[in-house]
Amino acid sequence: MKFGVLGAADIAKRRFLPALNKCENAEFLMLAVSSEERLEAGRALAEEFGGKAIVGYDKLLECEEIEAVYIPLPPSLHYEWAKKALLAGKHVFVEKPSTIDVEDTEDLVNIAKEKNLAIIENYGFIHHPQMTLIKKLISDDAIGDIRNVRTAFGFPKRQPDDIRHQKALGGGGLLDAGGYTIKAGFELLGESSEVVTASLNYIDGFEVDMYGTLTMENAMGHTLQASFGMDNFYKCELEIWGQKGMIKAPRFYTAPDGLKPQVILTTNDGETIYEADSADQFLLQTEYFMNCIKNEEMRNNAYDELLRQIEQIAYAFDLAE
Repeated sequence: MKFGVLGAADIAKRRFLPALNKCENAEFLMLAVSSEERLEAGRALAEEFGGKAIVGYDKLLECEEIEAVYIPLPPSLHYEWAKKALLAGKHVFVEKPSTIDVEDTEDLVNIAKEKNLAIIENYGFIHHPQMTLIKKLISDDAIGDIRNVRTAFGFPKRQPDDIRHQKALGGGGLLDAGGYTIKAGFELLGESSEVVTASLNYIDGFEVDMYGTLTMENAMGHTLQASFGMDNFYKCELEIWGQKGMIKAPRFYTAPDGLKPQVILTTNDGETIYEADSADQFLLQTEYFMNCIKNEEMRNNAYDELLRQIEQIAYAFDLAE
């Protein structure tokens, strides 16, 4: 599978391209930059990973050799370029969120279905061995029935010109950090989960929501309470409170390759600390994407996940108004 990349984003350099180079049956072919002024930096990045750089996203999409496209552009550009990629017959691996509008994501899914193309957004934590371990502890009845899930994901403020702080580029705490917590809700409480409360907070000098909270509830009445933010002391944790025990994961969303994240089980018998296997989340997500390309059932499930995610993000915005 030959890949192209739209834009020389830092996340492509640090995470995606190193992972792609480790992925069997995948090859990085080309990176496109938006202008001649960016070509030198784009060429240096592309050559580091064995590809070439060109000017013009459209030009990359015209390349018949390229079969799949990774899109790490600002969220407000995801719809435009994911749609162009799909119409050009390319499979699409887009950074989260898929788009910033429900109708736009619906349009992308409809095009992908019509052309039998895969499209996923990048929430790699769901494939990490840590998540597998947590789900096994739950299924093994280690904590009994779930009573409540609490999660928090937030980080310190970036530079003022960071794209996360710009409304026109699709910035904001909910679209960025909050999306992770909604994804966790679906993973742990199931497809019936819905956002039932949401609150978004702003600070002087910034036009987007900087931090907030939300609650999700599933058909059985189990809840997830989430906090998220982009002007917070760093926090990246999960707590699952059960009938007869509790699971904690202090490095839940962003465990880097090489780290064996701890999963802590507490019951009346005491505390047991497990170590999940280390893993490259980008590699696992890229392999999942490749499997979606080959497997129609996985591809259809990915369409549904994409739609559920953006629908609940949109509903959280509505509730917070």
